[in-house]
Amino acid sequence: MARPTAPEVEIDLDRRRKMILNFSSIYAFEKETGSSLLGGFNPAAFDDKEMLAFLWATLHEDDPDLTLEAVHKMMYPSLLAEVSAKIADLIRAAFVVEETGDRPLAARARKRRTG
Repeated sequence: MARPTAPEVEIDLDRRRKMILNFSSIYAFEKETGSSLLGGFNPAAFDDKEMLAFLWATLHEDDPDLTLEAVHKMMYPSLLAEVSAKIADLIRAAFVVEETGDRPLAARARKRRTG
C-alpha cells in the first residue's frame, strides 16, 4: 500500500503557491484562531480572520518563511471567491473519501464527542 500524502491544492496569489493540509497546518490554524478543524467546523462560515489564518497555515507548509502578515498583504477582496473555492477543494481532499463520500476524520471526531 502506498504511503498517504498530505492533500495539496495550487493557488495563484503573488505567485503560484501550494496549500498543504496536514496536522502541522491544522495545529497552526488552531493556535492562531482558537478554532478547531477536527471538532466539527464549516469553512463556509469562516470569518475573514479564520480564512486568512487557514490560508497562511496551509501555505506556510510549503513556504516556512511566509508570515501571516505577508498573507494579509497578498489578499484582495477580488480573490475571496477563488480562495474560498481552493479552501473547499483542500478540505474535500483531506476529509472526504471520494469513492464513498465517507468523512473519516469528521466521523471519528463526532464519535469521540458522543462516546
